Amino acid sequence: MRESDLIDRYLKGELDGETITAIESKIDSNPSFKAKVELRRLLIRSIHLAYEDELKDKLKDLDRKIDRNSNPIKISYMVAASLAFVMVTALGVYLYQANNKSKFEKYDVYENGIPNTMGTSNDLTFTVAMNYFKSKEYPEALKLFQGIIQSDTVLYYSGVSAYRIGNLDRAIHCFQSIEEGSEYFTKAAYRLGLTYWKENQIDLAIPVLIKVTQDTSSEYGTNAKLILTKEF
Repeated sequence: MRESDLIDRYLKGELDGETITAIESKIDSNPSFKAKVELRRLLIRSIHLAYEDELKDKLKDLDRKIDRNSNPIKISYMVAASLAFVMVTALGVYLYQANNKSKFEKYDVYENGIPNTMGTSNDLTFTVAMNYFKSKEYPEALKLFQGIIQSDTVLYYSGVSAYRIGNLDRAIHCFQSIEEGSEYFTKAAYRLGLTYWKENQIDLAIPVLIKVTQDTSSEYGTNAKLILTKEF
């Protein structure tokens, strides 16, 4: 059986226990094979999403046929009423979420990741990890980031992933490991201060955030100043 077919059957749950155990052992010990499995998983997910889009298009076609064969005034009224209900519901959800948004979420600067690269097996694993990160699947992203050589890039995105899933000790370790002079230093220091604050270690958060305020050209510096003046 070809390796790709074996991976497909594994992901579909079509293999016996011994074969599953053997594959999972290989995943744990072979980073290149692990990356192939994760890429295949993403490919299958993409196919499912494409199918969903096709189904939505068919439903839209059906709606158009119904519109042509129905009373236009009645349909327009129903559509308007439905839209009004959706808008009111969406507004209610938005206001609820805004009122209940924690102070930490308010200052958690959005991070959309970086473009993927392809090359060595290490690059392949990073690509899969970054795809998980961009999909906000932080536990999976963190697992893969931890298996890659720890550059500042990997440390930073490992720290953000750890922070997002509540693994604050790991986040602190990653952010602390990025030294001044790195392109990631300012935002890593900002997130380190935010993590200290979340752990109620205000005495550690303040000097870190004061240092970040020296960067007056970035959102991180601005937010650090707001935290120091309005939250502490």
